Amino acid sequence: MLQTDLKYPAAGAHVGFPYGRTGTRTAVPPSFDAAAWHVQYRIGGRDHLLTQPTPELAIESACRLIDDGADVYGIGTGPLRDSIAREQIARIYSLWARERLPFGRNAA
Repeated sequence: MLQTDLKYPAAGAHVGFPYGRTGTRTAVPPSFDAAAWHVQYRIGGRDHLLTQPTPELAIESACRLIDDGADVYGIGTGPLRDSIAREQIARIYSLWARERLPFGRNAA
């Protein structure tokens, strides 16, 4: 079962599922259009879903989640099964981490 999480991202808005259990559209803030990006991750043995208005915010959120120990297994738009592969997510994260801490975690 997917759960929404209010902790992530540090920047950007967060909403729950765009469709209810019956498949009807639920209220979504006007800043979110049909091309909202989703981040799927697992933490604490539970699956979660996070939505973002831009790919940049989705990738930033995913990298922060990975930093916090989450297993990010999907980033994309449209159907949940249509997302960036785990290998690509790992590559993006390695680039993000290198830019964030160019001299390693122990650098101050």
